[in-house]
Order: sequence, then C-alpha cells, then structure tokens
Amino acid sequence: MFNKRDMILSETLVLLVNYNNYLDTIDCVKSLERSVIANFQICIVDNCSHDESLQYFKIEFCLKEMEHDKYLYWIGCKGNIKVHLFQNKGNLGFASGNNIGINFACQQHFKFVWILNNDTVVLPETLSNLIGTAEVAVNNKKNIAIGARVLSYYTNDFDSDGFGYLNLFTSQTSHLSKYIVQKKYLVASSLFLNTSNQLPLMDDRFFLYYEDIDYSIQLTEANYELIFDSSVLVRHKISASTKLNENIENIKIESMVSFYKKNYRYLLPILLATRLYYYVVKRRYNYLRVFLKQF
Repeated sequence: MFNKRDMILSETLVLLVNYNNYLDTIDCVKSLERSVIANFQICIVDNCSHDESLQYFKIEFCLKEMEHDKYLYWIGCKGNIKVHLFQNKGNLGFASGNNIGINFACQQHFKFVWILNNDTVVLPETLSNLIGTAEVAVNNKKNIAIGARVLSYYTNDFDSDGFGYLNLFTSQTSHLSKYIVQKKYLVASSLFLNTSNQLPLMDDRFFLYYEDIDYSIQLTEANYELIFDSSVLVRHKISASTKLNENIENIKIESMVSFYKKNYRYLLPILLATRLYYYVVKRRYNYLRVFLKQF
C-alpha cells in the first residue's frame, strides 16, 4: 500500500459517460463517494441525453454552469468530491464521450484517469488499490493501463479478469474464453491509466464496441503496459446502457468492420467468409445486409 503523503499527491479524475441513464450514473457516484481515498474528482460526460439526466444531475450535484469554448459545462459536488459535467453536442458514442474526459484530465494535469462505465458500482477500497498499483509503475517510470476483476452486479457471476479476447478469424469476443487465434485487450468497463504525453485518445470512429480493443492496440503502441490487478473489483450492471439503444446490433457490425479495416485489413477476406456463413446459417438476413453494406 502507500502512505498518507502518497494519497495527497495522487490526483485522479474518474470519467463516466452518460446517455439516458442518470439513475445508474448517480448510483456509481454514490459508490465512489464511499471510497477510502478522498483526493479525486469526477467527470461526467453526457452524450446529449433526451431524458431527464441533466435536470437530475443539476439537483444531485448542485451544479453551476461555467463558460467553456466547446461544450456546455457545469461544476458541482457530491459531498466533498468535486463533480464536472460536460454535455456533448449529440450522442457521438462512447469513445467520443471518453475523449472529452481524457483531454480534460491531461489539460488539468491529473496524475491518473479512471475510465469507468456509468453502470458500475465500486467497493470503498477499489480506487486506493488502483492508485497503489499505478504508483509503483509510475515511480519506475512506466506508463500503465490497469484492468479490473468484473462481477455481474445482479448475480455476482464472474464476467472478466480485466482482459477480453478477440478471435481474429471470426470476430467473436469474450471476456472468459481464450481463442487459439486471438487478440488480447483490456475491457473498458474499468480502465485506469496514468496521464502522460503519450496517452492516446480513443478513436471516435467507433461509436460503440471494438473501441476498447482498438484502444488497447493504441496504448501498446504508446508504450503502455497492459495489466490486470486482482485486488481491484468492480460490479457491473452488464448491458444496462447498451440495451437502451434498439439499433445496437447494427452498430456492433459497423464497428467490427471498421476495426478490421483499420487494424487487420489483410484478414478481411476471412472475416467476410466466416460472417457470411454465420448469418446465412442463423438466417439473420437483416444483419447480413448491414454487414455487406460496410464493403
């Protein structure tokens, strides 16, 4: 662990992206409020929600509108924790929302940024454990990206050890199964990073899905070490946010093809063959049409 002086020096920005899901976001903030370490701030990026998210946030966090040259921006608090709220100009996706917070963390010289799904709940010691692990790496002049052990909020079933696995031939992803031909990546439901000049932004061409696989590639290329910390536990209301989007399967297909075009173009013929076979056998002709439109 680390001493009180380390706690004072450790400044973390916790980043939550919200879209029409203020109840889960507020639950997440309440769990963060119980953290044993107090020297952190929260940044909520709202992707232009059309429910009552903004109104509830204004009340819950006593928000005051501030001037900003690009976004609607408010500052408030939850107890002794400072809360920043940005509102995107539209629902531009998970990567775009996170990029606002990553930019803000770097501009404001936060030492760490914690990308956290808004439909998660954390334990009181989660943040302190993350900082303790990250401090060791930073003191050894390493850049670090840390994944968490993820459990289902409702069943306590094991969902992830921080890593996910992509079958490069079929595009199947899993947080549990390791494939023979695979790409290993950190799952972005909880991703803790030190800020640095090399810290990349997420590729905002990925509206949702595959952005964490692509980001892991970017982090590796920027000399970030990708690790899993077994002492870090996050409970996730799995799919609580994505189920709000009725077009989610089409979005996933678009992101999948974009990912391969960017990172594994040479595998596109194999992807085309395996996906065509899958959609035909499963008689998912509507998804087949969406898939073929990407080529």
